[in-house]
Parts: sequence; C-alpha cells; structure tokens
Amino acid sequence: LDVEYEVRWRFLPVLTAKAILTIRQKFQDFYVPHPRHESIIVCVAALWRGYLSERYQGQLERLYQRIDNREQLRRSCQSAFGASGSALAEAQGLLPKALPAGLWRDTRHSLLRHCFHSQAKFNEMFGYLWSDAWRLVYRFRRPPGVSLLYACQSLPSLPPEELFGDIRFLFPTEKLFTVPMDWGSFSTRVAGFDLRLRLRRAYVLFKGGLFARLYGIAPGANVQQVLDRHTRYIYPGRTFVGADLGGKMVMAHVGTGFMSEMPSAGSEPFPNPRVVDFITNILTRTTRNEGRKQPEKRGKLLVISGGSEDDRTALARRLGCLAYRDERYSRVVYLKPSAGSFPGLSLPWPPFSANAPTAIRPLNAAIKLLNRLLHRLLLRLFLQRNCLIIVKRDGNPPSRWQRLSGWVLKPVQPKPDVTVLFSPLENPGSPETFVFKNAASADEQVEALWRVLQ
Repeated sequence: LDVEYEVRWRFLPVLTAKAILTIRQKFQDFYVPHPRHESIIVCVAALWRGYLSERYQGQLERLYQRIDNREQLRRSCQSAFGASGSALAEAQGLLPKALPAGLWRDTRHSLLRHCFHSQAKFNEMFGYLWSDAWRLVYRFRRPPGVSLLYACQSLPSLPPEELFGDIRFLFPTEKLFTVPMDWGSFSTRVAGFDLRLRLRRAYVLFKGGLFARLYGIAPGANVQQVLDRHTRYIYPGRTFVGADLGGKMVMAHVGTGFMSEMPSAGSEPFPNPRVVDFITNILTRTTRNEGRKQPEKRGKLLVISGGSEDDRTALARRLGCLAYRDERYSRVVYLKPSAGSFPGLSLPWPPFSANAPTAIRPLNAAIKLLNRLLHRLLLRLFLQRNCLIIVKRDGNPPSRWQRLSGWVLKPVQPKPDVTVLFSPLENPGSPETFVFKNAASADEQVEALWRVLQ
C-alpha cells in the first residue's frame, strides 16, 4: 500500500493533494479522484516507465469516456504538464491508436520548463528537491535493509526462496541476497568477503533488502574467530549475528547488544519463527525509540570478576537475554579490559574465547592514559543513555601501571552499581555484591541479580 501526499515525477510537481480532494467524486462508500485527475495520474505513471502499458491504455480509454467536458481535460493537462498538456489530452482521445513518437520525452521536457516558468511550481519543486536530499541522507545514515550473519555446522540445503519464506513479509524475495560459504575445517583463513560483496551488502541495505551470510564450519572450529573476522559492522543497528552450535542457538543484535537463546534449529529451516520474532521485535523497538528524548532513568555498571572466561561469558549472555525480554535498558554494552576505548565490539558467545579486536594499541604511557580516560568518559555517556554496561575482568591482581592510572583517573571513574564474584566462598552479605560458584548457577540467583539491576 503506497501512501502519497502529492503526484510528481521525480522532484517535479504535477498535482497537489488539495487539488485532487477539491473535485473528488464519491464511488460507493469511498471517494476517488476525478477522471481528469486520474488521467493525469496514469500519465505520470507512464512517465516513470517511459511507455504506456496495455493496462494503462485501457484505463485511459475508460476515463476519457467518463469526461463530459473535454476542454476542461485539456486545461487540466496544461496546468499539470505545461505546453505538452494539449498533446496529451488529444492523444488520450485518439486511443487505441498509436501515440505520437517522442510524446513522453516531450512531456518530460515540458514539465521541467513549466516548473521554472511558474513561481508556485518552482517553490514546490525546490521543496521536493530539499526533502528528497534529506531523505537520501537519512537513508545513508539508517538504511532500511538488514544484514544477517549466521554460523552453523551444516549449511541448509533449501533454496533461498524457501529458506527465508517466513521472513518474506519483511523482505521480499527480489530484495534477498544470500552468500552461503562452506569452509569445512575453518582455521585462520579469512573468508572471501571481498570488496564486491561489501559493496553489494551496502546496496542491499540501501534498497531495503536482506543480506544474509551463512557460514558452514566444521565441528570444534573456533566460531568466535569466524564472527570476529567477518563482522565489520558499518550499520550496527541493522546487523544481526547468530550461531547454531548443535544444541543451542544464540541470536544477537549488534546495535543494542540484546541477545536471545533458543533451542537449536536442527531440521527446521533457517530462519525459523523464533529468529523471525527476534528480528521483528528488535526492529520494532528501535524504530519506536527513534526520536525520543533522553531517557530519564540512568544505566547501571555491572562488574563480573573472577572465575573462568567461560563462566563470565555465560553470565553476561544470560543478562543480555534478560535485557532483551525486559525493556528497562535501551542497550547492553559488553566490555573487556583489553577491548580498547570503544566498547561493544565483542558479544558473549558460548563457549568460545571472546577476544575483541583492540581499537587502539597504545605506544607509550601518555597514549595509554588518554585511552583509559576516553574509556571512562564513554562509560559515563553510556550510563546517561540508560545502558547496561557489563565489564568482564579476570581475577588477576592489577599491575603497577593499572594501579597508578586508576589512582589518576579516580575522579572520572564511575562506581560499579553491582559486582559479581565467581568464588566458592559464601555471599559476603553486601546487597551490591553477588557470589556465583559457576556459570550454571540457579535461576533464582540470576533472577535476584536482575531484580537489583532493574
């Protein structure tokens, strides 16, 4: 269903909504444009195509029979298209005979000259040109398409039309582009995501389509390495990442950090209804939040310390899933001390190492100090924007440089709201500190932690 506020060819105005509504006609239980204006609308559709189809030709013949005053038709066409309006009105009366050669080319030129000869038309044209330029800028900033990266142990055998049948209502088949890659025993080799595919991805996102990359990897391969090497997020708000690990499927939205765990797809086609629900819910939530004022609630800082990397990753992943189901936070940011100054680069995938690419590699002490200062300022910015920040730290004692920089940057260092310790000891009793023995902690303990975070 197309909703239009005016009739125009590119940025050249033809008819306004006010003119159409002024002489509209009632047809049964609703209103339709006057036959004169409907004839002009059909001619504009032919201008877009460059020719008059048989269906439009028959429509113009029927409309011409319903027009009593042919002189008014000629004047309406002249007011809309300029000097070539008379030729269009005469050609409509001669149908089904062949139209004069070059009629549509002459009409386009006449419409352009008409917009410069009329002050009102020129103002409308400038307004349309300005709004189209802003729409183009907005589409470059926030394209309507979606990029999906999915890693699994075996690639689906269905064709793309059947594979993405459940998501067809969001992205039609003609706007679907899939890149299946079976890498067998994936080691350290970089997949062939070359410049051609990068440009193709940008084009599909810009046109409002779905760009899906499916990676088939061998059992036991480092899936995190695949994701780190192939997730160059130019539009994180439109990027979804998933992994099927033969028993558990994890989906994540890069822009917000929200995650969802679900049973493995198994023999189901991908994406299954659960994946489709996750994508549609995220897109609906982000679209609803666009343009809203700064959230009144403040975010919270959670520090997970001690235990193994797998334990910290599993807990961070469970909290990301809870944040997706609850709309308390606008975003979840996952941090590691080695992640540099720009957080949110790594997602807590199970059960692999989640080493995020370093954004800045310091060369000297001054750069290190500036790096850590920027890190603290970004933490404060995320907290003001109602983000849940999850920091994963190992249990190793800080180095001398870390203690010194921590003392210098203490005035700008945000205080953790909640701390989680992986330790076999009992809970110390502080309401801001939780002690987990391992990642497989009871759900009641995780729910208690989430209630504090709320």
